[in-house]
Amino acid sequence: AFGEYSSVKALDKGTSLGSVEVLCGKDADRVELVTWDDSYVTCATHFDVNTLQKNVRVFRSSVTAPIEKGAVLGEVTFTDENGVEYGSMQLVAANGVEADKAALRDAEKAANSGGFFSHVWVWVVLVLLLAAGGAYAYMYRSYKRHTKKHSQKM
Repeated sequence: AFGEYSSVKALDKGTSLGSVEVLCGKDADRVELVTWDDSYVTCATHFDVNTLQKNVRVFRSSVTAPIEKGAVLGEVTFTDENGVEYGSMQLVAANGVEADKAALRDAEKAANSGGFFSHVWVWVVLVLLLAAGGAYAYMYRSYKRHTKKHSQKM
């Protein structure tokens, strides 16, 4: 059985398989995705590894700097035309990207500019609480007036 199968190199170390957008990067707006090591698949000895499909999955459509060289950002999976998986490998950042501190501050300010009361649901909850409090106060006063009238008649 071992003679029928072998491990065959599918991709070399450092093979580029796409890129990811970098937000707030100092000198780059994209980082390249590469294989972190040589990639091997185990298949039948007569099988042509070049017929395998390389399915790249990027974990996020964009990442925020800083990015370290070698950070895992995706994976590649090797499948045949029937969808049978032969192996997979992580994809990493080919190089590091420093953060542009001014851009990070601006992005953080923009994200926090609205504050707690900028959310619609907060205002809806406040209005409902005020309405419930007003209804309770009205019912309480009506109850007190009603009991006061009945106690004076007796």
